[in-house]
Amino acid sequence: MMHFSPKGFPPQSGPLDPRRIAQHGWNVLRGDLPTPVAVLKQTPLRNNIAWMKRFCDRWGLSLAPHGKTTLSPELYRLQLEAGAWGITFANVFQAGLGFANGVPNLLIANQVFQPIDLATLHGWQQQKPESRALFLVDSQQQLGLIRDWLQRHPQASFEVLLELGVANKRAGVRDDAQALALAREIHR
Repeated sequence: MMHFSPKGFPPQSGPLDPRRIAQHGWNVLRGDLPTPVAVLKQTPLRNNIAWMKRFCDRWGLSLAPHGKTTLSPELYRLQLEAGAWGITFANVFQAGLGFANGVPNLLIANQVFQPIDLATLHGWQQQKPESRALFLVDSQQQLGLIRDWLQRHPQASFEVLLELGVANKRAGVRDDAQALALAREIHR
């Protein structure tokens, strides 16, 4: 049985069985839940998902909507059933919720280089080889840290994407030459 963490619920609630949430009788308008809290209406939600599916089908696009905002396995399922390629997360910890709930393609919209995160991704590959977890690489330094880890774990491998950036912003390679050099190193 899956339990929800108390995020978005009254602090005293502790882990919650999703089948029993309605029994609490909480009401957002009465102030029973801490804010901010999102309220989703089924009809507009389903209409938005259907609209996005039509848009993607029309233009031949594959999307991985952000799961980091909602952290809701129920929304992941609706989006995947509507044809989403995968779900995007901010970090490996958040992606763990998607992995635990059967998201087949996890896109981590950040750089991954910490040994614990690399070990976690490798562990997921071992548990479910059919699932994929991709992450961004934006520097030789990050690639060096990944290579160091891989030297100690030669059975592991990762799928990565090259992050293109904008000058004076927080991440990504800054020009074509840098991008090409890093892409060649990644390929090697």
